[in-house]
Amino acid sequence: MDRVRLFGSSGLYWVWIWLFLAKAGISQDCQDPLPEYDYSRVGYHEGEDPLPYGQKEATYLFGPGRFTIDSLIRLSDGEILRGAGPDHTILYFPAGLKTMGEPCGHEGVDCFDWGNAVIRAEGREIGIEDLSIEFPEHAWCHYCGKENEGYNAISLRRSTDCWVKNVKIRNSDSAIFIEDQSSNNTVESVTIIPQIPGKAHLHIAVSGYSTYNLIRDFRLFGSSFHGLTANWGSASNVFTNGWGESLRIEPDHNCKGPGGVASCCPHILYSNITGKVESIQTVNRAKEPLNTDLWNVGERTRCPVDAYQAQKQK
Repeated sequence: MDRVRLFGSSGLYWVWIWLFLAKAGISQDCQDPLPEYDYSRVGYHEGEDPLPYGQKEATYLFGPGRFTIDSLIRLSDGEILRGAGPDHTILYFPAGLKTMGEPCGHEGVDCFDWGNAVIRAEGREIGIEDLSIEFPEHAWCHYCGKENEGYNAISLRRSTDCWVKNVKIRNSDSAIFIEDQSSNNTVESVTIIPQIPGKAHLHIAVSGYSTYNLIRDFRLFGSSFHGLTANWGSASNVFTNGWGESLRIEPDHNCKGPGGVASCCPHILYSNITGKVESIQTVNRAKEPLNTDLWNVGERTRCPVDAYQAQKQK
């Protein structure tokens, strides 16, 4: 009789709930071994303080509307670029880096593929908040030298304890580029929509020996050649809690390529990334396994759901 009661209508309901939670990897009793490497100190102020989002006086303040911008926006120590929200403030850049007179950064290959942007932060405690960045619809060409216009949205260069939050980027070649020894920056709640048809160059990249950066809570539409990528000696960076429509995971673009061992990117964590994962890089250019932590990428097979947050709470 007890067994009949257990599998009665209400008992069967709870059995199904338990099975669902177990399959989703979110059972409270489930605890897979977390990555051995400690990622808990990434992001703004080593993850110890919340972002000062919306709290500091804006250096450049845009209200609701669509604004045409014809020159670079440069941000330095302590400066804040703020709009009235990504659905209310649109900064439209009709020209890219080439027309703005920026020099080619990668002669003979692609001038603006791996660095630089129309909004450029360099320094400490810089914030970019509550706005959209938009470029004209266009075609982007891979390995086309000087042909591309350089529609790159945001770069954090030699930046520390900076943040990008609540930002939407449309029709970019490279959307967000963290570069040149930048550390402990946070990119949070961004939406990226590349031009259609065709691929962009990348959604978000961490490059140039940049470390301890946190990219979280993102929505990435369309597709790009490099997706979420690390490059040229960047290490100890985290991509977490995001969704991609057709996403490439590339934790080490150039390891043991032209830069040799110095260009390798150890300890990159991808955690709790849903949507369609188009590809995942697992070996370097010498066909050796990468030192990458993949945790619930494309499917949930581990628990807790987010390894980064679990390390933070330990």
